[in-house]
Amino acid sequence: MIPGRTSVLQACRLAVAAGLALVLVCAFATFPIRAETADFVGPDDARLTVTIDAAAPEPYAREMILVRIRGLYTVQMTLETLDQPDLTDFAWMQLGRDRWTSTTAEGRPARSFERVMALFPKRAGVLTVPSFRHHLTLLAPDGSRVPHDVVSAPIAVTVQVPPPGGWWLPARALQLTDRFDRDPTALPPGETARRTVTIDAEGISADQLPPIPSLRAPGVIAFPEPETRTTRLTREGPVATVVWHWTLRSMTGEPATVPEVAIRWFDTRTRKTEAAVIAAATVAAPGRFGAAVAGTGERLAAIRAVAVPGGLAAGLALGLGLLLAGRRLDAAGLRRALSRLTPDPDRRAMRRAVRAGDAAAFRAAALRWAGRNGCVEDDQVATALAGLGAAVFGRPGQAEAPGDLRRRLHAIDRLMVRRRRRM
Repeated sequence: MIPGRTSVLQACRLAVAAGLALVLVCAFATFPIRAETADFVGPDDARLTVTIDAAAPEPYAREMILVRIRGLYTVQMTLETLDQPDLTDFAWMQLGRDRWTSTTAEGRPARSFERVMALFPKRAGVLTVPSFRHHLTLLAPDGSRVPHDVVSAPIAVTVQVPPPGGWWLPARALQLTDRFDRDPTALPPGETARRTVTIDAEGISADQLPPIPSLRAPGVIAFPEPETRTTRLTREGPVATVVWHWTLRSMTGEPATVPEVAIRWFDTRTRKTEAAVIAAATVAAPGRFGAAVAGTGERLAAIRAVAVPGGLAAGLALGLGLLLAGRRLDAAGLRRALSRLTPDPDRRAMRRAVRAGDAAAFRAAALRWAGRNGCVEDDQVATALAGLGAAVFGRPGQAEAPGDLRRRLHAIDRLMVRRRRRM
């Protein structure tokens, strides 16, 4: 065979193959052209809408926005796929699976579609929720399958800058629970109490909850444990939970108070700032010093059993002698003198209440003393107890602080001294 003729034949074969390939490509390319016409689909036969359910017309950044994508279709579908746009200005999560239900539209059988999403704006400004596209494969009247797209309109959202302050925590509802595994005010020496605080917040994810706070206080060691965070999805938004643990121990055995911690959050329903409070707690290991002294032996206990009563008796006799020196000794005078030497039980109760920081016990003891002495209406008693009733019986979060109980005790003491001098 002549080499030149061979080259021509090969060229002809390549041309024929290329032509056949072009014909096949055109055939496959023109196959779905019928779907683009889809003239049997009216404007009300396939609709896709996106609605925004925000607590306010202009939400704050990082505040939850519920988005509902709904479709209503009276045409017959064989396949469907919803394309989600790039939500670059939002953090987002899908709340459950897509829902399909049978319904009617203008008296015709229809299928409805719904997808619910939670969007969290990343910044302030005018942000846009782009269009969603629903790819459908429809059953045409002639029995063929036709692709058809339904597109939603974009939506603009105006987002505000969050209010100034600490940790920004916008939630639809928030609940705090606080518990100890044992009474922290009665810890044996060297033992610990475990405190657990749980926060449940609606409308946010777990990463939006604040970090574990510090429970530092003089005389108390508080060891924080690893926290647990979870997010549960509902159709109305996520529910975030964080669980904090601390192990508390007294360092000195003396009562020490861990101050309260207020966790501020923004109520997206009322549009007001609220506070969830981890209450103050007293931690102590009572009897630690007494136990150490008792451990020195039975001899010390025997000496103490004899010396203490003897010393008290001698002191009482000496004091009584000084009080009665130069006075007429009668029954009434003797009773008054003994009352001045005998420790007042209500005074002891007030001192214990001051050491424990117990405003209610202090108020009760002070009123008992004033009642016994007929001075409940005394102006000095009223001044010493001013505001204490509101602090004890006020509603949590609204009650006044009890103030310095030691200062109140000093005022009662001054009144006691003046009354005894008049005896």
